[in-house]
Amino acid sequence: MRFKESITSSCNRLADVKGRSSRSEFWFFVILFIPISGLSQYAITELFGFSEYAVAIVVTLIQFPLLFSITVRRLNDRNKNGILYTLFYDFIAFVFLIFSHEAVIIEYFMVISFVYLLLFIFYLYQFCRRGTLGPNRYGEDPTPAQLAPPSNELRVAPPPFDGDHF
Repeated sequence: MRFKESITSSCNRLADVKGRSSRSEFWFFVILFIPISGLSQYAITELFGFSEYAVAIVVTLIQFPLLFSITVRRLNDRNKNGILYTLFYDFIAFVFLIFSHEAVIIEYFMVISFVYLLLFIFYLYQFCRRGTLGPNRYGEDPTPAQLAPPSNELRVAPPPFDGDHF
């Protein structure tokens, strides 16, 4: 998908957690969304003089439904249960946000930060990988057939390890 098609598709399906989203649809949305989110958070803090922490919580609560649906659909494209994965990750992110303000519990903050970092790497890996070819249990392949990589029909036996063990 091209940039405009990806953004249009993402915006039309903001509340839809069913189906699949291609890599381009996901990454174009994220590339557009992150600067807008950061600039709005900065503008609200500077213009209205609110606490950065309070603005971060409000912006996070506004972002959650927007990013939740596209994240679920992207994980569905990888044939993963996007709702469970995303709820777990968002729970850890929310705990991280709450404990990041509390300077009293440094030990817990370090553990949560480490877990959050590991989950971030895992999710980044999942988001960058190609979705399953053809239909899966979440719907049809969002990648048009002419853009999909050629199938390996000449392969006699599958490789001993395909790297998809998550």
